[in-house]
Amino acid sequence: MPGVWLWLRRDWVARWRSSLLLAVLVALTGGTVLALVAGARRTDASLDRFDRVALEGTFIDTRGVDAAVPPGLGGLAAGVLRAE
Repeated sequence: MPGVWLWLRRDWVARWRSSLLLAVLVALTGGTVLALVAGARRTDASLDRFDRVALEGTFIDTRGVDAAVPPGLGGLAAGVLRAE
């Protein structure tokens, strides 16, 4: 067993910088992944939260409105859309 410990100690002394660099890279990558996952979760729920707050009490009356023609595009655009 003493030979194994001697080999490990010698190996550690020779490679401690690369081991430290590897540990830092793993930590940075892990932190980046966790931040991206947290941001994706917040983004996924943000539209639902916005709709709950922004559309409270909003009523859109669509009676008598031609659904094929967007509002404000009457005239020529209405004729083009209806020609199809």
